[in-house]
Amino acid sequence: MPRLAVAALTAAVALCVPGVLTLNGVRLLANDWYVRLEYRRLPADRYGLDRRERTELGLVGLHSVEPGGRGIRLLREARLPSGKPAFGQRELRHMRDVRRWLGRIYPAHLLALAALAALALLLSIRPASRGVVPRGLAAGAWVTLALAAAAVVLVLTSYETFEEGFHGLLFETGTWRFRDADTLRRLYPDRFWSDTAAIVGAAAVLQALAILALPQLVRRRRGKAKRPPERTRG
Repeated sequence: MPRLAVAALTAAVALCVPGVLTLNGVRLLANDWYVRLEYRRLPADRYGLDRRERTELGLVGLHSVEPGGRGIRLLREARLPSGKPAFGQRELRHMRDVRRWLGRIYPAHLLALAALAALALLLSIRPASRGVVPRGLAAGAWVTLALAAAAVVLVLTSYETFEEGFHGLLFETGTWRFRDADTLRRLYPDRFWSDTAAIVGAAAVLQALAILALPQLVRRRRGKAKRPPERTRG
C-alpha cells in the first residue's frame, strides 16, 4: 500500500476516535436508568415537582428526542400536576432541534464503528497494512486525551465560554437558554448537565487509556506464551 494512502487512512481513523469514544458515553447515559439515578441525587425541584413527577417528565423529555417513536408529540401531550401543558413553544422548538441532531449523530456513530471494524478486518489481510488501524486508534486516543485536558482547563477557567461555544456549534443563538421556572430547566438543571459531561468525559478518557494499554498487554501475554518453560532440576 502506498505510504500516502497509509498516512491518510491512519489520520482518518485517528480523527474518528474522539467522536466515537464520546458518543459511546452519550449512548450509555441516554437511557432511563440514568435519568432515574440523577433524580435521586439532584436537589429537589424548588417549584413543586416531587421526584416521581419529575422523573416521569424527565423520561418523557428523553424519549421525545430519541430517533424513532412519537417524538415531540410526547412533549405536546405532557402535563404538569396542575393540568397545564408542561412545555412551551420555545421548549418544543429546542427539543425538536435536539432530536434532529441526534437523528444525525446516532447513525453517524454506528456507521463510524462499522467502518472501523471493516477497515481493521480488510487491512489485516496484508502485513504491510496491518498496523494502520492500531496506529490510528492510538493516535486518536492521544487526541482524545489532549481534547479532554483542554476541555477541563476551559471549563475551570471560563465555563461560560465553553458553554457558549458548545451550544453555538449545535443551536441558533439564544434558542437554548430558558428561565429557571421553565420546565426544561427544572427537569435538566446545570447540575444534571455537569454530571453528564463529567461522566461522558471520564468514559472517553478511560476508553482512550484502554486503547493505549491494550497493545502492551497483548505483547506481554505473547512474550509469556513464547517463553520456554523453566526446567526443574532433578
